[in-house]
Amino acid sequence: MLLSGKTEPAKINFNNVEANIENGSANWTAAYHYGEKKRKVINNVQASFKFKDGKIIEHKDSFNLWK
Repeated sequence: MLLSGKTEPAKINFNNVEANIENGSANWTAAYHYGEKKRKVINNVQASFKFKDGKIIEHKDSFNLWK
């Protein structure tokens, strides 16, 4: 959702991926340009997941929107 409508490709990286049968987490970074002035944005995101029957049933991302 954050990157929908972008005409330029974003750079996405991830690390610290951990998971077990019920839960998971990862850190990921999205770097892209935003708006008419093409302001550079870097979002450092912490993601958490809940799994059931081998599928993601909950996914939450948290990051500082203003930073």
